[in-house]
Amino acid sequence: MAIPLDIISIFQIGANTVTAILLFLTAYQCKIEKKTNNTETLFKIYRNDLECRKCYSDALTQLDKIMIEINYLNIKRNANVVNINKPGVKQNTSMMNLNDLIKKQNAKKLEYLFNSSNYIILREFGYHFEYIGTLVRNNSLPFDLVFELIRLPDPFWDNAQNFIEIMQNNWVSDFWEDAQYLRNKYIEERNKKKPIKDKLKNSP
Repeated sequence: MAIPLDIISIFQIGANTVTAILLFLTAYQCKIEKKTNNTETLFKIYRNDLECRKCYSDALTQLDKIMIEINYLNIKRNANVVNINKPGVKQNTSMMNLNDLIKKQNAKKLEYLFNSSNYIILREFGYHFEYIGTLVRNNSLPFDLVFELIRLPDPFWDNAQNFIEIMQNNWVSDFWEDAQYLRNKYIEERNKKKPIKDKLKNSP
């Protein structure tokens, strides 16, 4: 005996409805889990940030100290002995090889210097903001919550720009790159809010 087509259609509609409900519940559950994970991550970051605030002056001191050592080693932002791309400079294989050798030597010096026990606080301080920047950059953490919760120490990152460029050009090309990304996001957000604050300040 053949099953009427309208009954088959009812079963198909019912099956599709159940599938849609299951998909909705799965998506809703994932959304809840993501929100929970974000809350837990933010709480951990906030606790770490409180510890970092205590170490701020030490991190700034170590930043100044490591720059003194880098200057003593005569390591510059541009690692090349001669800018081989400069107009009028003849491309010379031996000069290019010498530049490569200097870069490798500088990389070893900077790696040893940065990983020494003298700069533990500097490393942890930078890693804290690098970690936050990585999460924000990959959309694993909403920036608006980070901006409201975490204080970015401007004097440190202003002073660190030369240091970061030296490390990127001579050692690791993406050194503290996500921390820089986070800093730029903070600057953009502050610039957005500044006109509003100025307007409120000047209002009667």
